[in-house]
Amino acid sequence: MRKITDKHVSFRLKEQSKKRNKEIFNWILSIYRIANKMPTLQEMGQTFHFSKERARQIMERLVKEGYLFKNKEQGWRTTYIINPLWINKKD
Repeated sequence: MRKITDKHVSFRLKEQSKKRNKEIFNWILSIYRIANKMPTLQEMGQTFHFSKERARQIMERLVKEGYLFKNKEQGWRTTYIINPLWINKKD
């Protein structure tokens, strides 16, 4: 029987997180393609059943993964734009 280590568990969680992020990004991209605008953090939270703060954290993670760019920080407000490389990409 194979021993499951913390390293295996950590790897598995990272893979699941990447898969979930990709799912959320694909949703964002579909909204953008239909409405030509980014969904709000509130819309994202309502769709995926989490808070606006969690939605913001996920947007930051999508920035780190290269799916999104931060557009401008305007005091307390941050806006995001889709990395142009992903807009016409099929996957």
